[in-house]
Amino acid sequence: MGRVVREQLRNLLRTGVFTTTRSWALLLSVLLLVGGGGGCSRTEPDRPNIIFFTLDTVRADRIGCYGGSMARTPHLDQIAENGLLYTQAISPASWTLPAMASIMTSVYPSRHGAYWVDRRMDGEIPTLAQSLQAAGYHTAGFHGHLLVSSLYGFDRGFDVFREIQVDLSDTAEVWANIHKGKRFEPTAEEINSEIADWIENEAIEPFFLWVHYFDPHMPYKPPAPLPQLGEGPWDRIALLGRPLQKYFQPKETMPEGMLDQLERLYDAEIHWTDRATGNLLEKLRARFPEEPLVVLTSDHGEEFKDHGHLGHTRTLYNELIRVPLILSGPGIPAGRNIGEPVQTIDIFPTLLDYLGLEPPRGIAGLPLPFTSGGRQNRMVFSETRNRFWPDSLGAEASGTQPLYFRSMQRGNWKLILSLLDDKRELFDMSGDPGERIEQAASNPDTALALLHAYHQATEPNGLLGDGGGEIENVELSEEERERLRTLGYIR
Repeated sequence: MGRVVREQLRNLLRTGVFTTTRSWALLLSVLLLVGGGGGCSRTEPDRPNIIFFTLDTVRADRIGCYGGSMARTPHLDQIAENGLLYTQAISPASWTLPAMASIMTSVYPSRHGAYWVDRRMDGEIPTLAQSLQAAGYHTAGFHGHLLVSSLYGFDRGFDVFREIQVDLSDTAEVWANIHKGKRFEPTAEEINSEIADWIENEAIEPFFLWVHYFDPHMPYKPPAPLPQLGEGPWDRIALLGRPLQKYFQPKETMPEGMLDQLERLYDAEIHWTDRATGNLLEKLRARFPEEPLVVLTSDHGEEFKDHGHLGHTRTLYNELIRVPLILSGPGIPAGRNIGEPVQTIDIFPTLLDYLGLEPPRGIAGLPLPFTSGGRQNRMVFSETRNRFWPDSLGAEASGTQPLYFRSMQRGNWKLILSLLDDKRELFDMSGDPGERIEQAASNPDTALALLHAYHQATEPNGLLGDGGGEIENVELSEEERERLRTLGYIR
Protein backbone atom coordinates (compact mmCIF):
# COMPACT_ATOMS: atom_id res chain seq x y z
CA MET A 1 0.00 0.00 0.00
CA GLY A 2 1.44 3.38 -0.99
CA ARG A 3 2.09 6.28 1.33
CA VAL A 4 -0.79 8.32 -0.14
CA VAL A 5 -3.27 5.52 0.44
CA ARG A 6 -2.00 5.07 4.00
CA GLU A 7 -2.50 8.77 4.68
CA GLN A 8 -6.02 8.64 3.25
CA LEU A 9 -6.76 5.73 5.56
CA ARG A 10 -5.46 7.68 8.56
CA ASN A 11 -7.72 10.61 7.66
CA LEU A 12 -10.73 8.32 7.41
CA LEU A 13 -9.92 6.75 10.78
CA ARG A 14 -9.82 10.18 12.40
CA THR A 15 -13.33 11.00 11.16
CA GLY A 16 -14.89 8.08 13.03
CA VAL A 17 -17.42 7.50 10.25
CA PHE A 18 -17.01 3.74 10.27
CA THR A 19 -19.07 2.36 13.15
CA THR A 20 -19.39 -1.36 12.44
CA THR A 21 -16.87 -4.14 12.08
CA ARG A 22 -18.02 -4.95 8.57
CA SER A 23 -17.55 -1.42 7.27
CA TRP A 24 -14.03 -1.46 8.66
CA ALA A 25 -13.33 -4.86 7.14
CA LEU A 26 -14.63 -3.81 3.73
CA LEU A 27 -12.52 -0.66 3.81
CA LEU A 28 -9.47 -2.71 4.74
CA SER A 29 -10.08 -5.20 1.93
CA VAL A 30 -10.39 -2.43 -0.68
CA LEU A 31 -7.19 -0.78 0.49
CA LEU A 32 -5.34 -4.10 0.41
CA LEU A 33 -6.50 -4.68 -3.15
CA VAL A 34 -5.43 -1.18 -4.14
CA GLY A 35 -2.05 -1.73 -2.55
CA GLY A 36 -1.49 -5.01 -4.35
CA GLY A 37 -0.16 -8.27 -3.01
CA GLY A 38 3.49 -8.04 -4.00
CA GLY A 39 5.80 -9.88 -1.63
CA CYS A 40 2.92 -11.43 0.36
CA SER A 41 2.76 -15.20 0.68
CA ARG A 42 -0.88 -15.33 1.76
CA THR A 43 -3.51 -16.70 -0.57
CA GLU A 44 -6.07 -14.40 1.09
CA PRO A 45 -4.28 -11.15 2.00
CA ASP A 46 -7.46 -9.58 3.37
CA ARG A 47 -7.70 -12.18 6.14
CA PRO A 48 -5.10 -11.57 8.83
CA ASN A 49 -3.96 -14.14 11.32
CA ILE A 50 -6.15 -14.00 14.44
CA ILE A 51 -4.71 -14.45 17.94
CA PHE A 52 -7.33 -14.91 20.63
CA PHE A 53 -6.21 -14.73 24.27
CA THR A 54 -8.54 -15.77 27.08
CA LEU A 55 -7.07 -15.12 30.52
CA ASP A 56 -8.63 -17.13 33.31
CA THR A 57 -10.01 -15.27 36.35
CA VAL A 58 -8.88 -11.72 35.47
CA ARG A 59 -11.15 -8.94 36.69
CA ALA A 60 -10.91 -5.77 34.65
CA ASP A 61 -9.93 -3.43 37.49
CA ARG A 62 -6.65 -5.29 38.10
CA ILE A 63 -5.19 -4.29 34.71
CA GLY A 64 -3.35 -1.01 34.16
CA CYS A 65 -5.33 0.18 31.15
CA TYR A 66 -8.53 -0.38 33.17
CA GLY A 67 -7.27 1.77 36.03
CA GLY A 68 -5.66 -0.89 38.20
CA SER A 69 -3.56 1.16 40.61
CA MET A 70 -1.24 -1.71 41.55
CA ALA A 71 -1.16 -3.34 38.11
CA ARG A 72 2.01 -4.22 36.27
CA THR A 73 0.59 -5.14 32.88
CA PRO A 74 2.64 -3.28 30.24
CA HIS A 75 1.95 -5.75 27.43
CA LEU A 76 -1.82 -5.74 27.90
CA ASP A 77 -1.71 -1.96 28.19
CA GLN A 78 0.21 -1.75 24.91
CA ILE A 79 -2.37 -3.89 23.11
CA ALA A 80 -5.07 -1.52 24.36
CA GLU A 81 -3.07 1.55 23.34
CA ASN A 82 -2.87 0.16 19.81
CA GLY A 83 -6.54 -0.73 19.60
CA LEU A 84 -10.01 -0.65 21.13
CA LEU A 85 -10.76 -1.10 24.83
CA TYR A 86 -14.29 -1.87 26.01
CA THR A 87 -14.70 -0.45 29.49
CA GLN A 88 -17.99 -2.21 30.28
CA ALA A 89 -17.51 -5.74 28.92
CA ILE A 90 -19.70 -8.24 30.77
CA SER A 91 -19.24 -11.99 30.99
CA PRO A 92 -22.37 -14.15 30.63
CA ALA A 93 -21.33 -16.22 33.67
CA SER A 94 -19.15 -15.99 36.75
CA TRP A 95 -17.09 -19.15 36.28
CA THR A 96 -15.13 -20.79 33.51
CA LEU A 97 -17.19 -23.54 31.89
CA PRO A 98 -20.42 -21.64 31.12
CA ALA A 99 -18.56 -18.38 30.38
CA MET A 100 -16.11 -19.95 27.92
CA ALA A 101 -18.79 -22.07 26.26
CA SER A 102 -20.78 -18.87 25.70
CA ILE A 103 -17.73 -17.12 24.22
CA MET A 104 -17.20 -19.98 21.79
CA THR A 105 -20.88 -20.31 20.76
CA SER A 106 -22.26 -16.77 21.27
CA VAL A 107 -25.28 -18.10 23.16
CA TYR A 108 -26.10 -17.93 26.86
CA PRO A 109 -25.48 -20.86 29.25
CA SER A 110 -29.16 -21.78 29.43
CA ARG A 111 -29.01 -22.50 25.70
CA HIS A 112 -25.64 -24.25 25.30
CA GLY A 113 -26.28 -26.32 28.44
CA ALA A 114 -22.76 -26.35 29.92
CA TYR A 115 -23.73 -24.66 33.17
CA TRP A 116 -22.27 -27.20 35.62
CA VAL A 117 -19.31 -29.57 35.69
CA ASP A 118 -21.32 -32.60 34.58
CA ARG A 119 -22.77 -30.86 31.49
CA ARG A 120 -21.24 -30.59 28.02
CA MET A 121 -22.18 -27.81 25.63
CA ASP A 122 -24.76 -28.72 23.00
CA GLY A 123 -22.89 -30.28 20.08
CA GLU A 124 -25.45 -28.99 17.59
CA ILE A 125 -24.55 -25.35 18.26
CA PRO A 126 -21.75 -24.16 15.93
CA THR A 127 -18.58 -22.79 17.49
CA LEU A 128 -16.30 -19.91 16.58
CA ALA A 129 -13.53 -22.32 15.59
CA GLN A 130 -15.86 -24.27 13.31
CA SER A 131 -16.96 -21.09 11.55
CA LEU A 132 -13.39 -19.90 10.99
CA GLN A 133 -12.27 -23.35 9.91
CA ALA A 134 -15.06 -23.41 7.32
CA ALA A 135 -13.86 -19.99 6.11
CA GLY A 136 -10.40 -21.36 5.36
CA TYR A 137 -8.54 -20.63 8.58
CA HIS A 138 -6.08 -23.11 10.07
CA THR A 139 -7.36 -23.38 13.65
CA ALA A 140 -5.23 -24.17 16.70
CA GLY A 141 -6.05 -24.13 20.41
CA PHE A 142 -3.75 -24.46 23.43
CA HIS A 143 -4.80 -24.62 27.08
CA GLY A 144 -4.16 -26.33 30.41
CA HIS A 145 -7.58 -26.28 32.08
CA LEU A 146 -10.01 -29.20 32.31
CA LEU A 147 -13.06 -26.94 32.01
CA VAL A 148 -12.10 -25.80 28.49
CA SER A 149 -11.07 -29.24 27.31
CA SER A 150 -12.36 -31.72 24.73
CA LEU A 151 -14.34 -33.34 27.55
CA TYR A 152 -16.79 -30.43 27.27
CA GLY A 153 -16.60 -30.05 23.48
CA PHE A 154 -14.12 -27.20 23.18
CA ASP A 155 -12.07 -29.08 20.59
CA ARG A 156 -14.78 -28.79 17.94
CA GLY A 157 -13.50 -26.94 14.89
CA PHE A 158 -9.81 -27.06 15.77
CA ASP A 159 -7.27 -28.60 13.41
CA VAL A 160 -4.79 -28.65 16.30
CA PHE A 161 -6.00 -28.86 19.90
CA ARG A 162 -3.38 -29.31 22.62
CA GLU A 163 -4.38 -29.99 26.21
CA ILE A 164 -1.34 -29.53 28.45
CA GLN A 165 -2.21 -31.03 31.81
CA VAL A 166 -0.42 -32.30 34.88
CA ASP A 167 -0.93 -35.91 35.96
CA LEU A 168 -3.09 -35.95 39.10
CA SER A 169 -3.33 -39.71 39.49
CA ASP A 170 -1.14 -39.61 42.63
CA THR A 171 -3.06 -37.17 44.84
CA ALA A 172 -0.56 -37.27 47.71
CA GLU A 173 2.31 -36.40 45.37
CA VAL A 174 0.30 -33.57 43.82
CA TRP A 175 -0.28 -31.87 47.17
CA ALA A 176 3.31 -32.51 48.26
CA ASN A 177 4.49 -30.73 45.10
CA ILE A 178 2.13 -27.81 45.73
CA HIS A 179 3.58 -27.40 49.21
CA LYS A 180 7.02 -27.27 47.59
CA GLY A 181 5.92 -24.39 45.38
CA LYS A 182 5.00 -26.33 42.22
CA ARG A 183 1.75 -25.94 40.29
CA PHE A 184 -0.80 -28.58 39.39
CA GLU A 185 -1.75 -26.74 36.18
CA PRO A 186 0.72 -25.63 33.48
CA THR A 187 1.95 -22.06 33.59
CA ALA A 188 1.47 -19.60 30.77
CA GLU A 189 5.11 -19.99 29.76
CA GLU A 190 4.69 -23.76 29.63
CA ILE A 191 1.73 -23.22 27.31
CA ASN A 192 3.96 -20.90 25.26
CA SER A 193 6.58 -23.63 24.91
CA GLU A 194 4.01 -25.89 23.28
CA ILE A 195 2.88 -23.09 21.00
CA ALA A 196 6.48 -22.31 20.00
CA ASP A 197 6.80 -25.77 18.49
CA TRP A 198 3.56 -25.27 16.59
CA ILE A 199 4.76 -21.89 15.31
CA GLU A 200 7.92 -23.42 13.87
CA ASN A 201 6.52 -26.65 12.50
CA GLU A 202 2.74 -26.59 12.00
CA ALA A 203 1.29 -23.10 11.66
CA ILE A 204 -0.34 -22.41 8.30
CA GLU A 205 -1.55 -18.93 7.34
CA PRO A 206 -4.10 -17.59 7.72
CA PHE A 207 -4.50 -19.08 11.19
CA PHE A 208 -6.77 -18.66 14.19
CA LEU A 209 -4.81 -19.28 17.39
CA TRP A 210 -6.70 -19.57 20.67
CA VAL A 211 -4.59 -19.41 23.84
CA HIS A 212 -6.06 -19.90 27.32
CA TYR A 213 -3.81 -18.97 30.24
CA PHE A 214 -4.86 -20.38 33.60
CA ASP A 215 -2.33 -18.75 35.97
CA PRO A 216 -4.49 -16.12 37.80
CA HIS A 217 -6.88 -18.84 39.02
CA MET A 218 -6.61 -19.90 42.66
CA PRO A 219 -4.36 -21.35 44.08
CA TYR A 220 -2.10 -18.38 43.42
CA LYS A 221 1.42 -19.60 42.67
CA PRO A 222 3.23 -16.86 40.75
CA PRO A 223 6.78 -17.59 39.55
CA ALA A 224 9.68 -16.17 41.53
CA PRO A 225 10.11 -13.62 42.90
CA LEU A 226 7.14 -14.34 45.13
CA PRO A 227 5.73 -11.60 47.36
CA GLN A 228 6.84 -12.01 50.98
CA LEU A 229 4.16 -13.86 52.91
CA GLY A 230 5.35 -12.97 56.39
CA GLU A 231 5.13 -15.21 59.42
CA GLY A 232 1.37 -15.29 59.95
CA PRO A 233 -0.71 -18.47 60.29
CA TRP A 234 -1.88 -18.02 56.69
CA ASP A 235 1.54 -18.65 55.10
CA ARG A 236 0.72 -22.08 53.69
CA ILE A 237 -2.99 -21.37 53.25
CA ALA A 238 -2.23 -18.34 51.08
CA LEU A 239 -0.65 -20.61 48.50
CA LEU A 240 -3.37 -23.24 48.33
CA GLY A 241 -6.91 -23.49 47.08
CA ARG A 242 -8.58 -26.19 49.17
CA PRO A 243 -7.76 -24.84 52.68
CA LEU A 244 -9.17 -21.48 51.63
CA GLN A 245 -12.63 -22.91 50.97
CA LYS A 246 -13.78 -22.21 54.54
CA TYR A 247 -13.34 -18.48 53.79
CA PHE A 248 -15.41 -18.52 50.61
CA GLN A 249 -18.55 -17.69 52.57
CA PRO A 250 -19.33 -14.24 54.08
CA LYS A 251 -19.75 -15.60 57.61
CA GLU A 252 -16.10 -16.69 57.77
CA THR A 253 -13.68 -13.94 58.81
CA MET A 254 -10.15 -14.15 57.45
CA PRO A 255 -7.10 -13.66 59.70
CA GLU A 256 -5.71 -10.13 59.69
CA GLY A 257 -3.46 -9.51 56.71
CA MET A 258 -4.44 -12.68 54.88
CA LEU A 259 -6.65 -11.02 52.29
CA ASP A 260 -3.95 -8.48 51.45
CA GLN A 261 -1.46 -11.31 50.89
CA LEU A 262 -3.89 -13.12 48.59
CA GLU A 263 -4.49 -10.01 46.52
CA ARG A 264 -0.74 -9.43 46.15
CA LEU A 265 -0.32 -13.00 44.93
CA TYR A 266 -3.24 -12.58 42.52
CA ASP A 267 -1.79 -9.36 41.09
CA ALA A 268 1.56 -11.12 40.69
CA GLU A 269 -0.12 -13.92 38.74
CA ILE A 270 -1.67 -11.34 36.40
CA HIS A 271 1.74 -9.69 35.97
CA TRP A 272 3.35 -12.96 34.90
CA THR A 273 0.43 -13.73 32.60
CA ASP A 274 0.91 -10.31 31.02
CA ARG A 275 4.58 -11.11 30.53
CA ALA A 276 3.77 -14.45 28.87
CA THR A 277 1.30 -12.69 26.57
CA GLY A 278 4.00 -10.28 25.44
CA ASN A 279 6.53 -13.09 24.97
CA LEU A 280 4.16 -15.07 22.77
CA LEU A 281 3.28 -12.07 20.62
CA GLU A 282 6.99 -11.41 20.14
CA LYS A 283 7.55 -15.00 18.97
CA LEU A 284 4.62 -14.82 16.59
CA ARG A 285 5.71 -11.50 15.09
CA ALA A 286 9.23 -12.80 14.53
CA ARG A 287 7.85 -15.69 12.49
CA PHE A 288 4.85 -13.93 10.93
CA PRO A 289 5.68 -10.21 10.58
CA GLU A 290 2.36 -9.07 9.13
CA GLU A 291 0.11 -7.45 11.70
CA PRO A 292 -2.37 -9.91 13.24
CA LEU A 293 -5.78 -9.25 14.69
CA VAL A 294 -5.42 -9.64 18.47
CA VAL A 295 -8.43 -10.22 20.72
CA LEU A 296 -8.00 -10.45 24.49
CA THR A 297 -10.55 -11.09 27.21
CA SER A 298 -11.20 -13.09 30.38
CA ASP A 299 -13.83 -15.65 31.29
CA HIS A 300 -14.69 -14.03 34.65
CA GLY A 301 -13.21 -12.08 37.53
CA GLU A 302 -12.45 -12.86 41.17
CA GLU A 303 -13.94 -11.85 44.52
CA PHE A 304 -11.83 -10.67 47.42
CA LYS A 305 -14.61 -10.22 49.96
CA ASP A 306 -15.98 -7.27 47.92
CA HIS A 307 -19.44 -8.51 48.83
CA GLY A 308 -18.39 -11.02 51.47
CA HIS A 309 -17.28 -13.89 49.24
CA LEU A 310 -13.89 -15.18 48.12
CA GLY A 311 -13.16 -16.81 44.76
CA HIS A 312 -15.87 -17.00 42.10
CA THR A 313 -19.06 -18.74 40.83
CA ARG A 314 -21.33 -17.60 43.68
CA THR A 315 -22.53 -14.12 42.72
CA LEU A 316 -23.03 -11.79 39.75
CA TYR A 317 -21.52 -8.59 41.09
CA ASN A 318 -19.17 -6.76 38.75
CA GLU A 319 -16.00 -8.00 40.42
CA LEU A 320 -16.96 -11.32 38.84
CA ILE A 321 -18.61 -10.44 35.54
CA ARG A 322 -16.87 -7.24 34.39
CA VAL A 323 -13.87 -8.41 32.39
CA PRO A 324 -11.25 -6.93 30.06
CA LEU A 325 -12.02 -6.92 26.33
CA ILE A 326 -9.47 -5.49 23.89
CA LEU A 327 -9.15 -5.60 20.08
CA SER A 328 -6.08 -4.56 18.11
CA GLY A 329 -5.03 -5.12 14.52
CA PRO A 330 -5.51 -4.13 10.89
CA GLY A 331 -8.30 -1.62 10.50
CA ILE A 332 -8.95 -1.33 14.24
CA PRO A 333 -8.85 2.29 15.46
CA ALA A 334 -6.11 2.86 18.02
CA GLY A 335 -6.35 4.28 21.52
CA ARG A 336 -10.14 4.36 21.69
CA ASN A 337 -12.31 3.43 24.70
CA ILE A 338 -15.89 2.28 24.18
CA GLY A 339 -18.14 2.74 27.21
CA GLU A 340 -21.40 1.05 26.15
CA PRO A 341 -22.20 -2.30 27.79
CA VAL A 342 -21.04 -5.18 25.58
CA GLN A 343 -20.57 -8.89 26.24
CA THR A 344 -17.92 -11.50 25.55
CA ILE A 345 -20.52 -13.39 23.49
CA ASP A 346 -20.04 -10.52 20.99
CA ILE A 347 -16.54 -11.72 20.07
CA PHE A 348 -17.78 -14.53 17.80
CA PRO A 349 -20.01 -12.34 15.57
CA THR A 350 -17.43 -9.55 15.63
CA LEU A 351 -14.73 -11.75 14.10
CA LEU A 352 -17.08 -13.07 11.43
CA ASP A 353 -18.33 -9.57 10.66
CA TYR A 354 -14.74 -8.30 10.45
CA LEU A 355 -14.04 -10.96 7.82
CA GLY A 356 -17.25 -10.27 5.89
CA LEU A 357 -18.83 -13.58 6.93
CA GLU A 358 -22.40 -14.25 7.99
CA PRO A 359 -22.83 -15.49 11.59
CA PRO A 360 -24.79 -18.67 12.32
CA ARG A 361 -28.49 -18.30 12.98
CA GLY A 362 -29.64 -18.14 16.57
CA ILE A 363 -26.61 -16.52 18.18
CA ALA A 364 -27.17 -13.95 20.92
CA GLY A 365 -24.12 -11.74 20.40
CA LEU A 366 -23.80 -8.60 18.29
CA PRO A 367 -20.78 -7.23 16.40
CA LEU A 368 -18.84 -4.99 18.76
CA PRO A 369 -19.14 -1.26 18.04
CA PHE A 370 -16.00 0.55 16.90
CA THR A 371 -17.30 3.95 18.01
CA SER A 372 -19.31 5.12 21.01
CA GLY A 373 -23.07 5.65 20.83
CA GLY A 374 -26.08 3.60 19.80
CA ARG A 375 -25.91 0.70 22.28
CA GLN A 376 -27.07 2.34 25.50
CA ASN A 377 -30.42 0.51 25.57
CA ARG A 378 -29.08 -2.97 24.92
CA MET A 379 -29.89 -5.51 27.61
CA VAL A 380 -26.98 -7.68 28.76
CA PHE A 381 -27.45 -10.83 30.81
CA SER A 382 -25.37 -13.05 33.08
CA GLU A 383 -26.17 -16.14 35.11
CA THR A 384 -24.66 -18.58 37.57
CA ARG A 385 -25.93 -21.91 38.77
CA ASN A 386 -24.12 -23.33 41.76
CA ARG A 387 -24.97 -26.59 43.45
CA PHE A 388 -22.90 -25.28 46.32
CA TRP A 389 -20.35 -27.87 47.31
CA PRO A 390 -21.93 -31.12 46.20
CA ASP A 391 -20.49 -34.10 48.08
CA SER A 392 -20.77 -35.95 44.81
CA LEU A 393 -22.03 -34.88 41.41
CA GLY A 394 -25.81 -34.77 41.47
CA ALA A 395 -26.15 -34.54 45.29
CA GLU A 396 -26.19 -31.42 47.42
CA ALA A 397 -23.94 -31.02 50.42
CA SER A 398 -25.85 -31.31 53.67
CA GLY A 399 -26.70 -28.06 55.35
CA THR A 400 -26.20 -25.92 52.24
CA GLN A 401 -28.45 -24.57 49.52
CA PRO A 402 -27.98 -24.42 45.75
CA LEU A 403 -27.73 -21.02 44.08
CA TYR A 404 -29.26 -19.77 40.85
CA PHE A 405 -28.85 -16.10 39.97
CA ARG A 406 -29.40 -14.08 36.83
CA SER A 407 -28.46 -10.47 36.25
CA MET A 408 -29.68 -8.04 33.62
CA GLN A 409 -28.40 -4.57 32.82
CA ARG A 410 -29.71 -1.90 30.49
CA GLY A 411 -28.04 1.46 30.46
CA ASN A 412 -26.99 2.38 34.00
CA TRP A 413 -29.40 0.06 35.80
CA LYS A 414 -28.56 -3.49 36.82
CA LEU A 415 -30.87 -6.01 38.47
CA ILE A 416 -29.70 -9.23 40.14
CA LEU A 417 -32.45 -11.82 40.61
CA SER A 418 -32.35 -15.01 42.68
CA LEU A 419 -34.47 -17.57 40.89
CA LEU A 420 -34.80 -19.67 44.03
CA ASP A 421 -36.34 -17.11 46.37
CA ASP A 422 -37.15 -14.16 44.03
CA LYS A 423 -34.83 -11.82 45.94
CA ARG A 424 -34.01 -8.73 43.87
CA GLU A 425 -31.14 -6.27 44.03
CA LEU A 426 -31.13 -3.11 41.91
CA PHE A 427 -28.08 -0.90 41.40
CA ASP A 428 -27.37 2.36 39.59
CA MET A 429 -24.03 1.52 37.98
CA SER A 430 -23.28 5.11 37.02
CA GLY A 431 -23.32 6.46 40.57
CA ASP A 432 -22.63 3.22 42.41
CA PRO A 433 -20.20 1.08 40.37
CA GLY A 434 -19.26 -0.89 43.48
CA GLU A 435 -22.88 -2.06 43.90
CA ARG A 436 -23.22 -0.94 47.50
CA ILE A 437 -26.58 0.89 47.47
CA GLU A 438 -29.47 -1.48 46.77
CA GLN A 439 -32.48 0.35 45.26
CA ALA A 440 -35.13 -2.24 44.38
CA ALA A 441 -37.55 -0.89 46.99
CA SER A 442 -36.90 2.78 46.25
CA ASN A 443 -37.10 2.36 42.43
CA PRO A 444 -39.73 -0.36 41.90
CA ASP A 445 -40.69 0.80 38.39
CA THR A 446 -37.11 0.46 37.16
CA ALA A 447 -36.81 -3.00 38.70
CA LEU A 448 -40.10 -4.12 37.14
CA ALA A 449 -39.10 -2.82 33.70
CA LEU A 450 -35.89 -4.83 33.80
CA LEU A 451 -37.77 -7.85 35.10
CA HIS A 452 -40.30 -7.58 32.26
CA ALA A 453 -37.51 -7.54 29.67
CA TYR A 454 -35.93 -10.51 31.41
CA HIS A 455 -39.14 -12.56 31.26
CA GLN A 456 -39.42 -11.83 27.54
CA ALA A 457 -35.88 -13.15 27.06
CA THR A 458 -36.74 -16.39 28.86
CA GLU A 459 -39.44 -17.34 26.37
CA PRO A 460 -38.59 -20.64 24.57
CA ASN A 461 -37.17 -18.80 21.56
CA GLY A 462 -35.77 -15.87 23.55
CA LEU A 463 -32.12 -15.14 24.24
CA LEU A 464 -32.28 -17.03 27.54
CA GLY A 465 -34.54 -19.85 26.35
CA ASP A 466 -33.17 -23.37 26.46
CA GLY A 467 -33.62 -23.81 22.70
CA GLY A 468 -34.97 -27.34 23.13
CA GLY A 469 -31.55 -28.95 22.85
CA GLU A 470 -30.55 -32.18 24.56
CA ILE A 471 -28.59 -31.97 27.81
CA GLU A 472 -25.30 -33.76 27.29
CA ASN A 473 -23.94 -35.34 30.45
CA VAL A 474 -20.24 -35.70 31.17
CA GLU A 475 -18.77 -38.77 32.86
CA LEU A 476 -15.81 -37.65 34.95
CA SER A 477 -12.95 -39.93 35.89
CA GLU A 478 -11.67 -39.92 39.46
CA GLU A 479 -8.59 -37.98 38.31
CA GLU A 480 -10.83 -35.36 36.70
CA ARG A 481 -12.91 -35.15 39.86
CA GLU A 482 -9.75 -34.64 41.89
CA ARG A 483 -8.68 -31.83 39.59
CA LEU A 484 -12.04 -30.11 40.10
CA ARG A 485 -11.85 -30.65 43.86
CA THR A 486 -8.40 -29.10 43.89
CA LEU A 487 -9.76 -26.03 42.08
CA GLY A 488 -12.69 -25.75 44.51
CA TYR A 489 -15.51 -26.63 42.09
CA ILE A 490 -16.66 -29.78 43.91
CA ARG A 491 -15.94 -31.45 47.25
